[in-house]
Amino acid sequence: MLSVEPFLTAYDPSDLPGGSIDPLGFERGYLFLAERILPGLTNAASRPRYLSLLCAAILISDREASNGVYENPRAQYERRELAIMRMERFWALACVLASKDEEGFETSGIRGVQDAQRAARKLLEKEETETDATFRLLARQTQYGLIGIYANVAERLMLIERKTLRLSSSPGTELGQAFLVETDVPKALKEAVARGGEVKVKTLTAWGKRAHVSGGFGQNEGKWLRSALEDDAPVRRRMADLLRRTPLLEVEGGESELARLARIEAAIEGEEGEQDLCDALRAIRSYEACFRLCLLVFYRMLWFAKEKTPALSLDEVGSDEVVVASHAALCEHGQKLWAAYEGSSLVQHMDLERMAEPVLFVKRLVECGSSLEFARGILNRHRDVQQSKRDGGRPKMPWIEVVEGRLRRTLAVSQGIDFEPVNVEQMAAHIYRTAAVDNFRIGSVGQ
Repeated sequence: MLSVEPFLTAYDPSDLPGGSIDPLGFERGYLFLAERILPGLTNAASRPRYLSLLCAAILISDREASNGVYENPRAQYERRELAIMRMERFWALACVLASKDEEGFETSGIRGVQDAQRAARKLLEKEETETDATFRLLARQTQYGLIGIYANVAERLMLIERKTLRLSSSPGTELGQAFLVETDVPKALKEAVARGGEVKVKTLTAWGKRAHVSGGFGQNEGKWLRSALEDDAPVRRRMADLLRRTPLLEVEGGESELARLARIEAAIEGEEGEQDLCDALRAIRSYEACFRLCLLVFYRMLWFAKEKTPALSLDEVGSDEVVVASHAALCEHGQKLWAAYEGSSLVQHMDLERMAEPVLFVKRLVECGSSLEFARGILNRHRDVQQSKRDGGRPKMPWIEVVEGRLRRTLAVSQGIDFEPVNVEQMAAHIYRTAAVDNFRIGSVGQ
């Protein structure tokens, strides 16, 4: 099934390709709801072995630091940062090298995997026997690699202090030590991580098999990863337990995350001590239904603007059967969303205002008197969301505008549509971090 991928943040970094994301401004509400069930995690930081790698790199750096030499806080940070970046490059390369001759090892999940593959190819083509960690990994490794993607999550899991890159005594130090011991990090690699230098290619390849991104955790590594995930985080612990008890169903095409969450919601309905999670899951179900309906209509109008000649009038859009059906469905789900927003345990959270704007937008759509007004409301919302974003200090343009009553695409279109959007199943929902929790145990202890 073709699907339009969701846009994952209302923040628009100017250097992102395409120049614009989150066209309808639903991201803040989504992040609020994701924090209600799995606080501190993210979808991008979904490979727990990176957390082990981060802690191990810091541990190596601190142990190899010159004894008796005073370092100011900035020097300590820079030393740790450099060690982390070297460790990440060596590890990515080791995983790629190991995957070439180890059946079943996949490299998906490695950040900058194409750069690591390119480096491995050069080594093998030139029959090099040693390598250092000076090759490029990602265009901006500090921003998009281990530090930028995983360090904030590591802090939320109480593994490190993000400001200093200092390890926590527990479980950060224990996790780093477990990874060093159980993957048997070679002495030459530790020295190269701490001070620079080369490591034999065959040494890296062998270590890559023990420390692979898709490999199993050692007993202690698995223990401390689970401790980081669940200790001192009762909501995350309860949700992780529910996910363990509710694995994905083996159905044709795979069970969707939303379907799995709906099964969990049904299982805990009325259960003592689970009202907060039940309320959050109910709100997620309604929120995603409204989001996908709005996105369907938005992308259908974008497709109309691209494919229809002459351009469709807004009146014609308002009578389109998909738009009419989506309006009716939104009225049903929007009422449920408003009830979940106003009348549940969600109202006790201090950051509830993050959800207020998209919910009020849906409420206004529910109150629209016609499908034409509904479609116009979505276009107006898109325009307002885009104009609130900045590119070089200037407001961003909408992707569609109405000129003389007809739909027109602008030059600011970020994502092309190469199929006709006709149903909500074509619209991908937001992702609620459950895969990250699954990865804390998949292929885990002792395997």
